[in-house]
Amino acid sequence: MCALLLAACGAQAPASRATPVKSDRAAVKHRTRQTLVIYSSLPLSGPQRASSLQIERGIEFALSRAGHRAGRFRVAYRPLSDSLRRVTTSASASTTGRGRLTAVKGPRSIPAGNWQATATVDNAVAAARNPETVAYIGELDSGATELSLPILNQAGIVQLTPGSGYPGLTDKVAGVTAAGEPGRFYPHGGPTLLRLIPDDVVEAAAIMDFLRHDTSCTHVAAAAFGTSVSAAPLVAAIQRTAPLYGLTFEATAAPGTNPKNYYAYAVALRDHGVNCAVLAGSVTRAAVAFTEALNAQLPVGSAILGTSGLCNRAWSDHARGGVPLKVANALYCATPLRPVDSYLGGRSFARLYRAAGHGRATAYGYYGDLAARLVLKAIAETGSSPDSRHAVLTNLVDNFTSTELQTYGFDSADGEISSTYYEIDKVVGGVPAVYRALDPPSLLTETAGG
Repeated sequence: MCALLLAACGAQAPASRATPVKSDRAAVKHRTRQTLVIYSSLPLSGPQRASSLQIERGIEFALSRAGHRAGRFRVAYRPLSDSLRRVTTSASASTTGRGRLTAVKGPRSIPAGNWQATATVDNAVAAARNPETVAYIGELDSGATELSLPILNQAGIVQLTPGSGYPGLTDKVAGVTAAGEPGRFYPHGGPTLLRLIPDDVVEAAAIMDFLRHDTSCTHVAAAAFGTSVSAAPLVAAIQRTAPLYGLTFEATAAPGTNPKNYYAYAVALRDHGVNCAVLAGSVTRAAVAFTEALNAQLPVGSAILGTSGLCNRAWSDHARGGVPLKVANALYCATPLRPVDSYLGGRSFARLYRAAGHGRATAYGYYGDLAARLVLKAIAETGSSPDSRHAVLTNLVDNFTSTELQTYGFDSADGEISSTYYEIDKVVGGVPAVYRALDPPSLLTETAGG
């Protein structure tokens, strides 16, 4: 019965739809062009700025090691910002073509965090209109990717995202994704999005696996906070994954945003037998207050776990607006970001990165480097193809390039990586710290196509 968590049981609002693009097909052919362009679109202001800069440095590091060349082509990089404060680049000067690209409508809800819809659409349109564009690295947020993906798909541009875990971007999952997904993100047909991290289905499974085997949890509740488009679907995924791990899910009404009600709400959860809780979405004042109420009212030793959007010090560190230290010590959180050394080739990357004077390598830096290396390899193998853009897309989606790099492969049906490892962090002294990596054995069924 959905008496307690409407977020998990209610219907999702429809995502944005793309308007058909009328383009000059000749403008996207690269026949004899000697310069090809990689764009990135990342939030360069706000709380995700540091992560975005790490991705950009990783991209630039890969390009510098290759001498900004791949095969017979020179490769240029155009970093763009999808956040409120725009970063001026030379992208507009290199954007050409007569093709008319019509922007998609707004996302399913107000953006969480710091990306901005207009900037996101502008970036995707700029990349799509530039006939030299062969790849686009971004976005970090699923809501932003919902806007850029249909535009880039219409232009036949491969998009690599180091974030955007919402499964509806690539798959259909009963009870989790919205009607018509993922098909409506691909107006041109085949898949063009490659996700470098495991999706939210994997995250939900890793969380349930951890709670079942590493804590005393038997009866779990979940709640969504913030305005992220993937928060409610992630709660739904958790609800449907819990039985796979022998856990009882307590479906409850949404807790709302009034902290005055949270302690009574937490008492009700306790009285229903709940002894662990998951918070999805993003860090808000309400999420912090709700965490404190849960810690005070649930049975002693109950695990409280935040999903990836809460796995940061804004939630766990009182000095940064998070919970008090005595509460923080009971917290865990999930993240797709693992220690760099745990990635294939990560140790070598970290050594080279430090030797080049860039300091300590991070997972986001690794993902930026990986994305750029995948694209460079795909460019180098275009050969004499008259359409470099299409050749790069084919090389990546059909897995030729990723296999030769000896990294994880992509499923050519939907663009998902084969890796299903997810990290669980434990909060220590207010800071999320590496605790355990999980490869969950049971996942919800995902079906490519919409």
